Amino acid sequence: GVRVIRSKYPRSKIKEDFNYNLWSKILRRYVSPKSGRVNYNGLIKRRHLIEEFIAMLAVFGPSSTPCLFQNKSDKIAYWINAYNALVI
Repeated sequence: GVRVIRSKYPRSKIKEDFNYNLWSKILRRYVSPKSGRVNYNGLIKRRHLIEEFIAMLAVFGPSSTPCLFQNKSDKIAYWINAYNALVI
């Protein structure tokens, strides 16, 4: 079924709230730097981390907050990270 994830990120503090810190934390903890393998069992126990990042992606993005994604590199990074987070 469809799961609704509510964002805790209000649009009032756009520039202060968006960054990849949470995504970096997830990658450091649950993805092996050597093999690239994801520790799904560990990640599922802390599912709220990935859900929080996905909720952030739902609020911020090249279409909804273009001021944060002004160049092509920023847009590409957003879409790659969003794809990877949703696949995990």
